[in-house]
Amino acid sequence: MLGYADLKVPESAPGLLAGFPAEVRRRFLGTEWCIRHDTVSAVPAQSELTV
Repeated sequence: MLGYADLKVPESAPGLLAGFPAEVRRRFLGTEWCIRHDTVSAVPAQSELTV
């Protein structure tokens, strides 16, 4: 089971979500809105395409 510290969240989310139970936080973090507004990227953007 994931803990709150294991979840990747936008920087503003922890303070906003802190009052909710863990299950609610997990469901919110999987929503389309949260995914589209995620400011943390695991992969750096490429400046040019390579073939």
